[in-house]
Parts: sequence; C-alpha cells; structure tokens
Amino acid sequence: MRPGERHRKRSIDLAVGDRGRIPRAAGVRVSRSPVRLLLCVLAVALIDVSGAHAQREPTTQTSIGLFYRAGAPETADLWRKGDRGERLKLQGRVLDRTGRPVADALVELWHADSSGSVDESRYRTAQRTSADGRFGVRTVLPGHIEMARYSAVFAPRHIHIAVSHPDYPRLISLIFFQGDERLNGTPYPELAIPLEKVRTQDGEVYVAGVEIILGATPLPAGYFEDAD
Repeated sequence: MRPGERHRKRSIDLAVGDRGRIPRAAGVRVSRSPVRLLLCVLAVALIDVSGAHAQREPTTQTSIGLFYRAGAPETADLWRKGDRGERLKLQGRVLDRTGRPVADALVELWHADSSGSVDESRYRTAQRTSADGRFGVRTVLPGHIEMARYSAVFAPRHIHIAVSHPDYPRLISLIFFQGDERLNGTPYPELAIPLEKVRTQDGEVYVAGVEIILGATPLPAGYFEDAD
C-alpha cells in the first residue's frame, strides 16, 4: 500500500462502518428489516396525505328566510348607476371538506338594499362556480332589516346564500360582516367575514371574501320551497 492510501481507506471505513454497515448516532436504533423500513415510509406518506386533506368544518346551515325566490337572473353585476348606498364587491369560493374546489355548483345570492328594504326584483342572482370553485358579485352593501314592523329591532347586515350541487347536500346559509354593531347576539357569529373599504378609480368600494364548505347535514324537506 502506497503512502496516503492507508489514510484514505481509513476514511472510507469510518464513513461506511465495519463490514459495510452505515454507522448510527448514539441512542438511535436502526432497523435492519426491509419490511420495517417500508412500513415506516408508508406511515410517513399516510401522515402527509391526511394532513394535506384534513377535514374542514362545513358551513353552517341556516333558515332560508322569507324572501327566497327561485329563478334569479344569472349575473355577476347587481350594481346599477344611481343605486343608493355603498358598493360591495364580494368574491367567494366553494370547497369540499378536504379543501378541494367544487366546480359547476349553483350559487344563489339575495339581500336587501342599502336601506334594509327588500325589492324582489333586485339584488338577487344565480351563477355557476368556475373550475376552481370561484364566484363573485358586484352589488350594494345591504342595510339593516327591521325584524318586525315598527319594532325598532334590526338584524345585522347580511346576504343569503344557497349552494346546490348533485354530489353534496344543498346548503342554505348567511353571510354577515365583521364590525357590524348589530352582530351581538346573533346565533351564527362564525358566519361573519372581514369587510374592508378600498379606493379605486371609480371611488370607494367595500370588498369581502368568503369560503363556503359543503358537506353540512341536510335540512328537513320544505326549507327550499318558494316563500308565499
């Protein structure tokens, strides 16, 4: 053996270990069984998959209210020139409980005008979600609806939403807005979303985003019948 070769050979032995075995750190148990190694790899893979598709809580089901009407126009623009009140741009996404987008779901939206009055010919739309589950509408920020005539008790600002798809139970729910002074006492605080005012070339507009998770327990029959 020439000078220097002994040192190189010793370095290789230290790296590989005696008899070609990979050395291990003190206190670390290394399994020599290929079956055990395979099971460990599979276990890690299963953990990664389950984490990536963790089950989400579905959006809360609520009552349909008094002003639902089927057959709303398919439009993403409910704002008209001359409308009173603040403009609102609402963008949303429909997902399943694993977070995957739901394409071609029918999304119906309806709400009051800026003063809290309901005009059944306005502020209602039906549209289909895109391939990535998205929908959106330009409209007015709804006002507070008086709970009963002359009661001086008003509901929080809200938008009604219904989502239909053949693979999931039909969802009926509400969209509230964080910061609304009349949110206190609502039974659905989890349905309130952030609302932000931004400046655009056309003036100020409120923007909001919402995620709708399908998979909630179906409602009893009759909830989706047209109101009288």
